[in-house]
Amino acid sequence: MNYLGLLEKLDLLSLSEKERTALYISKGIFVEENKISLQIGGLSEMALQNSTKVQVPSTNLVIAFHNFILANYANLSTDIFIDFFYGYNNQTFGLEPLEIKRIARDHYLSISNNILKTRLDLVRLENTPSGDHVVKNAEKLELFALHRDVLPRNLIKMFPEGLAHFLMGDTGYFNNALVDKAPILKEIVTFEGYLKVLLDLNKKFGFEKSSPLNVKNEDVPKNNPIRDDKEISKQKSNKVRRSVLSDEEAIHYLINNIFKKKK
Repeated sequence: MNYLGLLEKLDLLSLSEKERTALYISKGIFVEENKISLQIGGLSEMALQNSTKVQVPSTNLVIAFHNFILANYANLSTDIFIDFFYGYNNQTFGLEPLEIKRIARDHYLSISNNILKTRLDLVRLENTPSGDHVVKNAEKLELFALHRDVLPRNLIKMFPEGLAHFLMGDTGYFNNALVDKAPILKEIVTFEGYLKVLLDLNKKFGFEKSSPLNVKNEDVPKNNPIRDDKEISKQKSNKVRRSVLSDEEAIHYLINNIFKKKK
């Protein structure tokens, strides 16, 4: 289904948010789901009686709108990539390979920490052949993958007006100036630009073993960015109690990535 312009004959902006949601459900592009809230420091029984009904966009709509945004603003993400390496090339010109790698590592960590700041980190408890326990931090690109998996739904939640323009086929609305007015667009553009930087640095220097990510516009967010079977969420040292995942998304992530592995 082509979602761009799907409802072009309707003036969606004249409707209230509640009316738009009801219309989206009638058109089959939103669906009703049961939501169970997670409590930090506590447990919620995963039973139907503890759930509430919520209206959420269909997966295909989420992917379509996100991919449209990626393609529409690809030039801005590329500008971030170019600007970084323009400065980086000047900074490392004429230096020895070991010094260049040290500078690249500093940028790699700085960019990762700035993009992922105030969000949950992940560590793993692994067993060695000798029976000892080893704690390993999740790789930066794994955390980027987890965050990228959430951005498409956040886009619709935080930018319902943009979704309305998308469904009406109003592509002229999505100009470059809009990025500075819509924080979620700014976040996505910045994320994609610096993701491309990290992938390039990692390809050159091998800071991390593998990446579940790439930066093609048509890519679909992966459902399983963290593959090891023992994962522990850990708050960063700034103690900001803010998760990458909403309650609904956390339930989805746990069911599809943690619980299924224990079968």
